[in-house]
Amino acid sequence: MIPVMVLASVAVLVLLVTILCAVGIVPRNRAAGIRIPALLASDEGWRRGHRSAILPTAVGAFASVAMAIACLVQPSLQSYGPALVTLTLVAPLAWAVFRANRTAR
Repeated sequence: MIPVMVLASVAVLVLLVTILCAVGIVPRNRAAGIRIPALLASDEGWRRGHRSAILPTAVGAFASVAMAIACLVQPSLQSYGPALVTLTLVAPLAWAVFRANRTAR
């Protein structure tokens, strides 16, 4: 159960960092945020790319939290819990990176 809760917490943290990058609180850097060449090229690209990534990142965060809750409530899901929570985060993050890259260019 603990790995599922940790993964769901990471999903929420990823959403928070994406929002902070989008509003400019976290400046362009190589340590936090979506670090692809299109976003690292300029401050405006950094903010615009992260702004466009908020929706998919939020979908992933909320889906991960919902899956974590489902795993806690339904014992039969617990053995698959970490994989399910990871999947509900990683797929939307791929969408977020695609959108951010397209927007920043």
